[in-house]
Amino acid sequence: MEEVIKESSLDHNKQLKETLDELVKQTEAIEKEGPTKERENTLMTRMEDLRELLSNLDAGMNFTKMGGVHFLLDKACVTSLPKSFRYEMLSVFMEIAQNNDFVQKMLITNRFDRLIPILLEDAKDSKMDYRVFGALKAILGGKNVALKRLFLESKVKTLEGSVSSIE
Repeated sequence: MEEVIKESSLDHNKQLKETLDELVKQTEAIEKEGPTKERENTLMTRMEDLRELLSNLDAGMNFTKMGGVHFLLDKACVTSLPKSFRYEMLSVFMEIAQNNDFVQKMLITNRFDRLIPILLEDAKDSKMDYRVFGALKAILGGKNVALKRLFLESKVKTLEGSVSSIE
């Protein structure tokens, strides 16, 4: 019985890794050669697969360990990728980070503040703003109050400076 559970877990992680590898391959192709309808469809299909694979808490932790959360964070900031894909990445990112202490701790100590400039990209893109704020809320929703306070105090000044330069 234990062996069956172990094999099932390995298979699930293998599917996560394959999906991540395909997303990496497709995003690299778009960044180098530009978007095509086929690539965009493949990206969205893989994101649907990923969302399904990440339906349990352990999957989010395993996906984080294999670099998936960093991938989502990095690529969400790439403006040459299709907006619909970036929206989806931020939504999945939000779901993974929400209520997952392991993911939150990893993100709070790694440059998740790269999401903040996305808020300044297009003042009229409320869909993007909603997803960025949701991702930030999910990350900062953890239990480490002292670390969150320190982060927020340092970043509020940066954001205030960025917003005042727009006006």
